[in-house]
Amino acid sequence: MYSRRVLVADSDALARWPVAERLRSSGFAVVEARTAADALAHVVQGLDLAFIDETLAESDGHRVLSNVSRVDPDLTCVAFIRDDRSVAQPDPLRASAFEVMAKPVALDALGAVVARGVEVTRLRRELRAIRHAVRPPAAILGDSPAMQRVRALIERYATSAGSPVLVTGEAGTGKRLVARALHDAGVRAASPLLSIACTGTSAAAFERELFGAESAPSGPRTVGPFDAASDGTVVVTNVERLPAALQIRLLQVIEARTFRRAGGAFDVSTDARVVATSSIDLDERVRAGDFRGDLFYRLSALRVDLPPLRARREDVPTLTQTFAEEFAREWGRPAPVAVRTDGDTLNDYAWAGNVRELRNVIERAVLLGEYQTDGCLDLGAALARPHNSVTGGGRSAAFALPAGGVDLEDVERGFVAQALARTGGNQTKAAALLSIHRDQIRYRIEKFGLKS
Repeated sequence: MYSRRVLVADSDALARWPVAERLRSSGFAVVEARTAADALAHVVQGLDLAFIDETLAESDGHRVLSNVSRVDPDLTCVAFIRDDRSVAQPDPLRASAFEVMAKPVALDALGAVVARGVEVTRLRRELRAIRHAVRPPAAILGDSPAMQRVRALIERYATSAGSPVLVTGEAGTGKRLVARALHDAGVRAASPLLSIACTGTSAAAFERELFGAESAPSGPRTVGPFDAASDGTVVVTNVERLPAALQIRLLQVIEARTFRRAGGAFDVSTDARVVATSSIDLDERVRAGDFRGDLFYRLSALRVDLPPLRARREDVPTLTQTFAEEFAREWGRPAPVAVRTDGDTLNDYAWAGNVRELRNVIERAVLLGEYQTDGCLDLGAALARPHNSVTGGGRSAAFALPAGGVDLEDVERGFVAQALARTGGNQTKAAALLSIHRDQIRYRIEKFGLKS
């Protein structure tokens, strides 16, 4: 049977020896270290659990644990602390460690701690393997020269595991898909990929969403994406809306690999990679003084600019066929023999909503069964029909803004609620009614607290 490999790292040989011997007598393969460098060398070789003293060879214990986490993010670490400090006292070391044990170490308590720690390491590694196995890689479709360049950049940037990336492009061009492809193609593929949208809420409210918050009388600690995906990727969408007060905080995450929770008193380490997306010209925002230049230049060191669909029309046939087959499978409809449209209609269409609009048009065409007798899907009919009609009867009309104005979020919430009610809570059908993607309606359901 495989002997679990456990590290005992302590500069004090007299303190290290009894712990190591007790573990050896329990059947563990024990390695010892007296310096931070020795400890990291053992981590590289593979461990199942690590005991690390808070003052390892005069090194800062929190920093040592952070370095260990970067080498092996799944490894469970237990920190040894002096007995004259309260175990319950909050500090960065305790935030980094899985568990803490006061010195001199109570040897009778070692068994339970080791059992828990080794099991947590095993579960973390199994979960990482499962994530990697079940998540299909993101597909960046299109053979146009522009999309070939995009795929080449993704492949190149994916190998730069920690550097931030800025993905720009009009709404609907596939910025989130590129962010996921960057994640899937790199060393973080088996780790969490989390996305958070800058929605224009107050800086205080968004700080809690972005960085989490320490426990307070009103509730427990909340975890933000930089906690939950500390070894994965955090996608910050619509970064141009990030409140000015938080832009310097995001820069700190990128450069120092630390962040502070709202209401927190100390920094927390994270190794999350930041991928930011923007639908506007951030260069202009920087010149206007509305976006920090240092953050922009740090984000845009690695940059992917997505072209609008009208600039790569040669990709439309591939996209339409792929989407049609996907939705046919989903809706239980026959797979179209081909997607047919009038050439002039396709070439003249503006595609203001880019790939997202094309996808929505195909989804409606499949859902409504716009097949011809030869089994081809009639995209021309879908394009000719005013799919953004709001008055019924095929007549398109714009909403009249009341003289006193409206609360746009209330209007949006109302339409989402009506779409869900009309479709019996079916998110896909509701999204089709609103000409948005399913991911967008799921986001709005969570945003507005709606039950579907």
